[in-house]
Amino acid sequence: MGRLNTLLAAVCTAVAASCGGSGGGGGPAEIEGLPHRTLEVTGRIGIELGDSNCVFSAVRGAVFTTDGRIVVSDVGTFSLRSYTPTGEFLHRGGRRGEGPGEYTMPACLTACPGGGVVVSDFGSSKLIFYDSTLTLHHEVTGIVEGVPGDLVVLPDSAIVGSVREFDRSTGSAGYSVRRWEPGKSESSTIYMMSMQQVDRSNPRAMFRATQVVFAAAPDGRVFVSVPSTEKYLIECYSPDGTPLRSIERAFEPVERSEEDLLMEREMMASIFESRGMPGMIDEWEPERYCTAIADLDVSGGLIWARRGTEAIPFYDVYDLDGNPLFTCSAPELPYYQLVAVVPGDSLFLAYEADPEDYPVVHILEYAE
Repeated sequence: MGRLNTLLAAVCTAVAASCGGSGGGGGPAEIEGLPHRTLEVTGRIGIELGDSNCVFSAVRGAVFTTDGRIVVSDVGTFSLRSYTPTGEFLHRGGRRGEGPGEYTMPACLTACPGGGVVVSDFGSSKLIFYDSTLTLHHEVTGIVEGVPGDLVVLPDSAIVGSVREFDRSTGSAGYSVRRWEPGKSESSTIYMMSMQQVDRSNPRAMFRATQVVFAAAPDGRVFVSVPSTEKYLIECYSPDGTPLRSIERAFEPVERSEEDLLMEREMMASIFESRGMPGMIDEWEPERYCTAIADLDVSGGLIWARRGTEAIPFYDVYDLDGNPLFTCSAPELPYYQLVAVVPGDSLFLAYEADPEDYPVVHILEYAE
C-alpha cells in the first residue's frame, strides 16, 4: 500500500482541482431572487523570467494570512514566499528535506493565528508551522490518525482536518473529518467518517472513496460535503460534532465534456508514468458526470460552495446559518478545470495547476 498511498497523494494534488466539469448547467438565474456578483482580475504575482522570488515552478497553494499578506507554495522549488496584497515580495521559507522546517510531499498550505502558515507534509508525517516571516516556529508529529490532507486552524489553535482512512484488515478505504484540540495528538471529535470496500486494482474507485471537502468557521462550526454527481448537499455541525442542519439545492446531473475526460486521462497517464506505473492508466475510468459541489470555503463570515458543473469558477454563497445570499463567478479566469480559487474577505486569489505558459497567482476583486 505504501507505493499506492504515495500515488494517491499525487492524485489528490493534481486531480482535486480538476474533478469538475465544463458543463453549462447552473448560472445566476437558477436561484430566483438572489443577486449575482462577478470577480475581476486586478493584479497578479509571478513573472516568466527575472527575479527568482517572483518566478514560480509549480504553484500548489496560495492563502491570505490573518494579517493580510499573501503566501504562495511552490512545490517545484519546495519553497514558501510571502507578498503584500499588491504583490511585493516580502519573505521566503521552506525547503526540501526531512529536517526541521523541511518537507518532501506537502499536502496543503493553511493560514494560522498570528500571521503564520502551516504546511501539512505527507512525506514526513508532520505539520510544520511557520511564523509571519516564514521562519520555522514549531512542528507537530505523532498525530494518531495521520496528518490531515487538508486542514483549518481555528483562532484558539484547534485544528479541523480531513484524513484519508485505510483498513488493511478489511480492505476498505474512506475518509474522516476530525477536530484536534490544541497540543493534542489524538482527535477529540469526528464530524463525518465513511469507509467502503475498494478494489485496489481500480485506482479511480480508491480515489473517490477517500474524497471529502469541508470548511470551518472561526467559531468552530464545520461544514462538510461529499463530492456527489447526484445531489447537492452540505452538512453543518456544531464544534462538538452535533448535526445542526443541511444545506440543499435542486440539482440535475450534468455530463462532462469529452474535452474534460480526455484532459483527465492525459493528466493521469502523466502521473502514472512519473511514478513508474504506466500500466495503471488502463484501469483509470474517468467519472462521466460533474460533481455538484467541488469545494467549500469559509471566508469573511460566509460559506463559499463551488459548483462542479460550471465552465468557469462559480460559487453559491451562504451565511453561516445556511441562508443563501448571492452567487459569484470569475469569468476572466482560464478554463475552470485546473483553476483553484481562494476566497478572502475582500480580495480573492486564483492559480492554475497546469498553465500553458508560466505559473502566476491572480489577485481578484468584486467588479463594480
